[in-house]
Amino acid sequence: MTELIGAIIGGCVGLCSAFFLAWRNTRKEKRSISNAICSEMQSLIELAERRHYIDNLRRWKNDIETIGNIPNRAFMANPGYNFFAVFDANLSRIGTLPPKAAPDVVRFYTLMRSLLEDLVNKELFCRTKPEVIKIINENISILSEAIEAGNRVLQKNNKYKAIECVPK
Repeated sequence: MTELIGAIIGGCVGLCSAFFLAWRNTRKEKRSISNAICSEMQSLIELAERRHYIDNLRRWKNDIETIGNIPNRAFMANPGYNFFAVFDANLSRIGTLPPKAAPDVVRFYTLMRSLLEDLVNKELFCRTKPEVIKIINENISILSEAIEAGNRVLQKNNKYKAIECVPK
């Protein structure tokens, strides 16, 4: 009888240990993914601010309005470079993010990817002046909204200080 009790206790301890280790590893993975995505988002927001992308888009729009033609000035990023490597690598694990942060993370990356596609699109120069001005205005709005979504995520993550959003 004591051997049976010992086996039951040993089995329970082993089972509890396995559950604890699995819980701890899952928790660690969630934190790691969240921190990595927040770091990438923070970097992208900082780049947009340091390079004054919103101000440059406004200047470009102003030049088009005042000069009358479309200056061949674009913010050509290297379209072959993946600015979203961390997000792309963890896309299948997006469910591990805190439920309140996941929608803003997806919104941030969707808006940023859309913006990048517009900015590297050379067909922009083949459009009419009003079309280009409209696209630039949309891109200013898209970038502002992406920064706001990113800052909401960063504010929810205790490790990162949110970056001030550029006013619209």
